Amino acid sequence: MPEMEQSKKMVNQEMFIRQRIVKAADQLKKLRKENREKEITQLMYQCLTGKGLQGLVFSELNDLGWVLDQHLKEIFKRIEGLRAGMAMTETIVPPEIEVYGDGGGGNEIMVPLRAFQDSGHHISSMWSNVFFP
Repeated sequence: MPEMEQSKKMVNQEMFIRQRIVKAADQLKKLRKENREKEITQLMYQCLTGKGLQGLVFSELNDLGWVLDQHLKEIFKRIEGLRAGMAMTETIVPPEIEVYGDGGGGNEIMVPLRAFQDSGHHISSMWSNVFFP
């Protein structure tokens, strides 16, 4: 290999370490996000088994809402796929809902999301935070 090409491909130790640090930081960020999502998913399943939402801070509730939305979207996609696979000619779009209530006593109510949107509230950034878009 010519000397000119060799010098282009050579990286000094400082640049090599900087590249490794950037790569490790990106990997750390990805793993933190995955761990947080797993923690919140576990929290979701605990709530389904009867554990209440008492004692959770706002950020946990916010993340839980985001994870629930993602799971609902996935469920509706699967339903759509199954219906399309069964050669149904009519596609049923599930209504989007918003849940209101005290978070555990069975006093929650579901309101169509359209009603919430029509009321002038903006929900596009409702679940956004550091870990979830």
